Amino acid sequence: MVERPAGLVEPFVAAGADMVTVHAECGRRAHDALEDLERRNVATGIALRLDSPIELLDPFLARVRIVLLMGTEVGVKGVDLAAGALERIRRVGALLLERGLRDRVRVEADGGIRRHTVGALCGAGADVLVMGSLLFGSDDPAGTTAWVRSLRPAPGP
Repeated sequence: MVERPAGLVEPFVAAGADMVTVHAECGRRAHDALEDLERRNVATGIALRLDSPIELLDPFLARVRIVLLMGTEVGVKGVDLAAGALERIRRVGALLLERGLRDRVRVEADGGIRRHTVGALCGAGADVLVMGSLLFGSDDPAGTTAWVRSLRPAPGP
């Protein structure tokens, strides 16, 4: 996830990134970064902060492979999923379906990924979960990963 994309495309590509996600809140800078990434054949994603309106995604949806929705405030660690996060996932899934993009664009949830939220996140339509502390705080990372995968629908594109 890149919040200030200017000048960072080259180092990310040189480091081997095959997908880079930028924040919709960056506006024109996000478009410029996505264009630069596309020219370099790097897959693109668009992220949206918890407090930003879903409508900010509109100009980006047709060009990205993933939409990342924050489920907690950026930079806040160890907190539960925010109220309304599941509904945002459902709304974005419906928007993608309405635009004929749901088979091509995945929905990713980041923040508040806990044992008790994984099932609800998958049920709401999250294709990808950023597991962070759920995985790294686990006594059995392989078992935790297998459990999460068992709850997800079959992988999309």
